[in-house]
Amino acid sequence: MHWKRRGFSLSLDAAVAIIISAVLLAVGTAAFSGMVTRGKIERARSEAAVLGAAVSEYKYEIQSYPSSLSTLTAADGQYGPWITSKLLIDPWHDSYQLITDTTDNKFVVYSKGKDLNGNMTIDGTTSNGAIGFVGK
Repeated sequence: MHWKRRGFSLSLDAAVAIIISAVLLAVGTAAFSGMVTRGKIERARSEAAVLGAAVSEYKYEIQSYPSSLSTLTAADGQYGPWITSKLLIDPWHDSYQLITDTTDNKFVVYSKGKDLNGNMTIDGTTSNGAIGFVGK
């Protein structure tokens, strides 16, 4: 009696499984990367708002804007510190930026974004992926 071979060989099954796994990994990695980027953007928005609140509180208590965001990490007389130094670094491991305008009594706190090229003006206009907060 002769047996007929039917179906795929084990090596063909393994090759198909490897190809399918590679495709799923590529699609999953791209989706995961997008989620991570969106998460970092939301974290930068939240942290910029927290820093903005700290700048406003500093201004209220000291009657002037801080010279830099690192000023907010130390006490000034009976006031402060307003933040910890860990909050000074954005999700892309760069420093948050502070711009103040004492004439118009405004300030902006922003991250340069994922490409580290972003910029923000005192009126809140952003460019190149900057993420920030405008306050008074």
